[in-house]
Amino acid sequence: MTGVAIAGTVQLGASVLRYRLDVGPGEHLTVIGPNGAGKTALLKTIAGLLRLSEGRLTAGEQVLDEPARGVFVVPPDRPVTLQPQTGALFPHLSVLDNVAFPLRLRGARRFEARARARELLEGLAIDSLADRRPAGLSGGEAARVALGRSLAADPAGLLLDEPAAALDVAARAQLRHHLVGLDRTLLTVTHDPVEARLLGRRMAVVHEGRVAQVGTAEEIAARPASPWVATLLGLNIVSGTARGREVALASGATVRLAERADGPVNLTFPDNAVTLHDVEPHSSARNVWAIAVTGLHAEGDRVRVAFVGPMEGAAVVTTAAADELGLRPGSSCWASVKATELTVLPG
Repeated sequence: MTGVAIAGTVQLGASVLRYRLDVGPGEHLTVIGPNGAGKTALLKTIAGLLRLSEGRLTAGEQVLDEPARGVFVVPPDRPVTLQPQTGALFPHLSVLDNVAFPLRLRGARRFEARARARELLEGLAIDSLADRRPAGLSGGEAARVALGRSLAADPAGLLLDEPAAALDVAARAQLRHHLVGLDRTLLTVTHDPVEARLLGRRMAVVHEGRVAQVGTAEEIAARPASPWVATLLGLNIVSGTARGREVALASGATVRLAERADGPVNLTFPDNAVTLHDVEPHSSARNVWAIAVTGLHAEGDRVRVAFVGPMEGAAVVTTAAADELGLRPGSSCWASVKATELTVLPG
């Protein structure tokens, strides 16, 4: 296994992308951001499909790209493999031969390559698909075949571009199970904050062609670098004007803070920091609002509750709590958030 470190810029048309990121040996790190943020370009740069205009890219002790010294390692000689979003399986080859292809490319005999490919298919629980063609596979099956082909190259690092895109819930869970168990450096691009939390211990947030913030989901949620990062992670966010330990909202409501602030601010807090009540709670440590439920979305044994009131936001409760409170679109209840759960960002 090897780690990857990049600190440099990439000229992509009229845009300049600026990356600074370190991935430890064997680490599973996810890259999250909206479409067009520069996530895929980051993977392509590490894979060697895009070149740095300045800076340095290394894999372990090996320099892969350093324009100032004229160093550039071509993609086939890099210790990483890029798996594109589509999987890019060869339609004319069987599943077995798709997975065996990287081994054959490196000079392995057909029998040896196929034997190793069968081992990989067994490990991914899809050995029964060996004789099928890609056109006959489901989305989840094709995703696992593509993963098997990527692993056949035995890369020290694996670069995955939206591997679970367009998969249903069950197929995503199956693929995630295999990815989490991989014993190698893994860099996975996704636009889904939930997927990002499940696939890696740390995440890198990419925005407008730069790495805006890196850390665990908890670290980023607790101190998002900007309102945009907070919104991307699905945090509740509300704006107002602070005076000391109070913030006046445009709705006329007042929010109490655990720390002093002054001037325009944005307040962020996670949906699981919101507690819902059937009667008004009384606590000096809490901010309390009367709210109206606008929507419910089941997520396993929990329910995400969208609401409006002095602010618009969301809470997460158990299905049992939702039933006990009688929550439904249009129903009313009380919401509370501890002052210590609020993060204050400049307005």
